[in-house]
Formats: sequence, structure tokens, C-alpha cells
Amino acid sequence: MEGKRFWNDTMQQKNKKLKIVFFTTDFPPTVGGISEFTHSLSFYMAQSPSVTYVSVVALKNQEKGEEYENEKLLIIRDDKKSFAAIFFSICYYAFKYRKYDVFHATHVFPMGFLAVLIGRYIFRKPVFVTFHGTDILERRGSGKTRFAKEWTLRHATRAIAVSNSTRNEIIKRYGILASQLSVIYYPLRDTPPEVSQDDARTIREKYKITPADFLVLYVGHLVKRKGGEYLIQAIANIKNFHIKLMFVGDGPERKNFETLARSLGATDLVIFAGKVPDVSVFYNISNLFSMPSFFYTEEGDIEGLGIAYLEAQQYGVPVLGTHSGGIPEAVEDGKSGFLVQERDSRALAEKIVFLYNNPIVRKKMGERAKLFVREKFNWRKSTERHITMYHSFQ
Repeated sequence: MEGKRFWNDTMQQKNKKLKIVFFTTDFPPTVGGISEFTHSLSFYMAQSPSVTYVSVVALKNQEKGEEYENEKLLIIRDDKKSFAAIFFSICYYAFKYRKYDVFHATHVFPMGFLAVLIGRYIFRKPVFVTFHGTDILERRGSGKTRFAKEWTLRHATRAIAVSNSTRNEIIKRYGILASQLSVIYYPLRDTPPEVSQDDARTIREKYKITPADFLVLYVGHLVKRKGGEYLIQAIANIKNFHIKLMFVGDGPERKNFETLARSLGATDLVIFAGKVPDVSVFYNISNLFSMPSFFYTEEGDIEGLGIAYLEAQQYGVPVLGTHSGGIPEAVEDGKSGFLVQERDSRALAEKIVFLYNNPIVRKKMGERAKLFVREKFNWRKSTERHITMYHSFQ
């Protein structure tokens, strides 16, 4: 309802109302930053009086079917595994929605590549593609795949980065003109989901977190470039049994992290919660959020922005990040949290201890964090910018 009230009260009607179809392989219940981005963008786009209708075509790891999230937002789900299956599905949906005004793929490959190829060059539609960081900068994959990604950015009606950092890396890597690339930040809701005290108490009891404990929270995929090993080293070096670290999420590095914690004598201080259906309660019970990502140059793996940083700050949790990728755009250094250099466990430990010993500073940072993300990552601004861009190519 917040979206409808805003648009009805404050936004001027455009001359032409838009029909938009989003193409994605990542959409809830699939977890991850791109999934949440696609859901937020499509949801708020459907609130605009400048938009008649929004369809989302989600083609991977989805239970087949259709559902209306509201009267203007249709979610179409399918589970297509192969490139060929996705190709034919996009052909079908591009034909079905050929009278729509805008095609928008929320990641580069394969959806962006196929949406541009089919939508722009067969159906003559403006096709927009959002890129996030690793999806375009990673070095893994064949030469053909990397060529397809670059081709997509060059041939999309407009390629959109989620951060200035990501856009600048693309300009440097591929030599694409800045005028071909836009930056539009993540559309964050005004307030986070509410968390009941009973749920918070249940989680505290389950993981034996006492009122005297200081909980450092990590939320994300357990992969090398997100820097979990440096957090474990920091916690082990602090040697304070009231300062604990919790990993929420799973991934290929979990066993390595567990082994590292054990070898450093920090088994009792490091908690692995695994995948959870709802991370809200974990933000609610934490004292500090940290995901000290670094640019994993061997694979081109980089943090495009860091949506988990935004989510944590919504709950008034100060954050501890690194000068890496888009993280400096997601944190107000010295005000909503701190930034340290990449792969520096000693600096992480120093900031953790400082915030543990200074609850007043921690509280002020948390209050500033809520204001910071509400102002900078406002869903109204993001949606307006997308719609203005769409209209400029009609």
C-alpha cells in the first residue's frame, strides 16, 4: 500500500502508460541479491500510475505456474535448465508480449543476451539489461560466454549498473563508453519486515546467544571472495567469549570455514546457521553486520553493491565492510559503519572490539544507518529513474 499512496499522491502521470516484462532466472523463493532486486523492482514498478501492467518471466529453479502478486503484477514461473530451453522460452514469451513497451532482463547471461538478441533484433523492442558485478566481470566460463556478455552490454538499449563501482569496472574492462551505461541503485522498501520478540527469543535460545553476547552477523553465500575466513581470524584473535560470529547462508567454503574455526580454537565462537527461510530475525538480534568482501581477481569475482549491507542497516545495525567493489557506496564510512582494507583480519578485529566497547557509538551508527539507506536507496527514486529511462526510448 505504501507504493500506491506515494504514486497517487506525488507522481505526475506520463503521457503514455507502459507495459513491462522482466526476464530473469532469479526470483523468490530463490535466494540471493538478484532475486531480491528483481522482486523489488517489479513490485514497485507495478505501483506506478505510469505503468499499466508488469509481467515477470522467471525461468530457472521455479515451480511451473502463474500467480498474481497484485492486480498489475503477474509472475510466470518455469524451470528451464539448458540454454536451448531458455532460448525457446524467451522466443515464446517475446512473441506473447510483443505488444508490451519494455523488455528488461535483470542479469546479463543468458537472459540478457537472449532478450537483447530476440527482443531487440527480432521484435524491435527497447531492451534494458541490469548488471550487478560478478555476473559480468567473472573470468570463469568459455570465451564464447564472455563474448556474449560483452555483446549484450554493447547492444542493449541501455545497460544499467547497480553501482558506480561496477560501471567503472566495465568501462575499464571492455572500453564501453560511459554514455552507454546508467547507474540506478537498488529499490529498498521504507521499512524492513517486522520481527516478533517471540521469534527473536527462539533464535537466541536455539543458538545459545545470551543478553551479554555481542553478535557479529554475516549473511550471504559462503564463497571465497566474501571474506568469511578473515572474520573467523578476527574473532579468533579477539579471544572474547562474549563476541560471537554467526554465518547465515551456505556455500562451497563452509567446510573450509569450519576447519579454520576449529584450527584456531574458535569453534565455540563461530556459529553456522546454514540456509534459513527468513533472515529478518537474524538482523534483529545482531549487534554488528560484516561481510568483508574482496576483489577475487583470479575469478573476476567482486561485490557489485552488497544488498545484505542495506538490509542490515534498515534494522539499525551498524556495518563493517571493506574498500572493495560497490561496498563503499552501500556504507557511510564512519557514520553508518566502518570500512577497512581488503583481507585485513587485524583491522576487522580492531573495529569489532571498538564497537563492542562503545555501545553509545554503536547506537548512533545504527540510527544513522537507517536514515542513510532510506535516503540513498529509496524505492521511489529508483523506480522513477527506471521509468524516466524507459520513456526516453519510446
